[in-house]
Amino acid sequence: MIQTDPRPLQELSIDQTRSAVAAARPEHMTLPTPCTDFDVRALLGHIVAVLRRAAAVGRGEDATLLPFVVTGVADDGWLAAYDDGVA
Repeated sequence: MIQTDPRPLQELSIDQTRSAVAAARPEHMTLPTPCTDFDVRALLGHIVAVLRRAAAVGRGEDATLLPFVVTGVADDGWLAAYDDGVA
């Protein structure tokens, strides 16, 4: 079986997603997204939640105990929340 190291692709994905998060401005938060259940704020909250859930799995914790969408982040705080999730 051929095994491919997923880390380079994951790093690229993290970098590209960070660029999208960085482009989101407070005035964009209520705009719709292709994910019809989410406006920009909710989609950012979901992205941050996915990072937190992935970290929980890496620590051996039950990721299902964490929220599906993070809330309570200031509209100008999403990039910091993203970076914290990546770390």
